[in-house]
Amino acid sequence: MTMLEENYSIYWELISNTRRETRLKETGDLLLDSTTFFRDRKIDITGRSKVFKNLLPIVNKTGKIDFFINCKAAAQPLLGNSIFDFSVTVNSISMRDIFMKNCGFALWSDKATEVVKSYSNKILGVGSGSAFIENILSKNGIDVIATDKEPLTVWKEPHMDVTSFDAVDAVEAYPDRDVLMSWPSLDLAWSYHCAKTMKPGRFIFYIGEPPGGCVSCDSFFDYVFDDDQFEKIDLVKIPQWYGMHDYLYILRKR
Repeated sequence: MTMLEENYSIYWELISNTRRETRLKETGDLLLDSTTFFRDRKIDITGRSKVFKNLLPIVNKTGKIDFFINCKAAAQPLLGNSIFDFSVTVNSISMRDIFMKNCGFALWSDKATEVVKSYSNKILGVGSGSAFIENILSKNGIDVIATDKEPLTVWKEPHMDVTSFDAVDAVEAYPDRDVLMSWPSLDLAWSYHCAKTMKPGRFIFYIGEPPGGCVSCDSFFDYVFDDDQFEKIDLVKIPQWYGMHDYLYILRKR
């Protein structure tokens, strides 16, 4: 059987060693050694061991091969067994690439959801993309409207309804909502104009890297981190991909 003939899927699930061993005993599935699996298939993982070491190949009774991702940061945002088709060959796999194509750029956590809930119950997502985080918040009792000027240009399908709406126009149309933006476009100013358009007293939940990172633009950071414009309310640590520096920043418009 060649690699392309094998049937792959990825289980994005927070799974402890104990839970994994219990599942293997219950199903009779076989846990393979990652290094041996890729070596036997002549897949070169040189320089990518940090990614591949967290992939745990599982072979079930039908011969189907799945991967449990033993990576707390990658799995924590997802609830239950969210299974994504793995349609690319294993030698080109990147957990972050797969996550981005199905969800978005940033990871999330239950703690971050609870923090957001403590500040707001009506949120407007701008530049929502697949609305991955917006959907989690909605399922946890927050009234969420997700918008994007060009929804689904990157992601396969949305996690909830995403309205086609220019970001600034959306903020103007929903002035009574707090604004959520995750990884606003690099070197584009729409995030800055959204922040300027917000009414005093409204919260902005910005998810991404700090100033100088690979996200948003200088005018946005200069504006929202100006103490005369926004009050810094909270900084929440969220799961991060290797080499990324994402946080949840909560600020209130003065």
